Amino acid sequence: MTVLLYLAPLLGAPQMDIAALLGSLFGHGIPATMKVWWWVGMVWHFVNGTIIFSLIYANFVYGWLPGENWLRGMVWGLFLWIAMETTLMPMTGSGVFNEHATRPDTWVLCGFLLNAVYGAVFGAIAGDQAEHTHQVTHPA
Repeated sequence: MTVLLYLAPLLGAPQMDIAALLGSLFGHGIPATMKVWWWVGMVWHFVNGTIIFSLIYANFVYGWLPGENWLRGMVWGLFLWIAMETTLMPMTGSGVFNEHATRPDTWVLCGFLLNAVYGAVFGAIAGDQAEHTHQVTHPA
């Protein structure tokens, strides 16, 4: 998702710098690309997407969701998008669903699509391991 996030402007989408956004939450304003607080934001984004959200998905969410692994992952990705738009974005001053952005409809659509793709790919890749983890932690 991070790669898609930074390539999206090449397709006409607004520039969405998640590392700068997360780095700004530490009270130093929007950090410049590749500076310390930008890297803090990037590490935070990476840890959330690869470790924390994966563990939550495999241990708690996977068993509740119906369908194929890619669909379960997509639902999870869209849940994360809604959570981001209703909690993180207001904390950064962007408002709920980016209502304070220059082009809020474009921001919302891009975020929705990126999280749907992230979730589908994540679900397809993580599905077998999530099934195994769910069986171990929730034996029948």
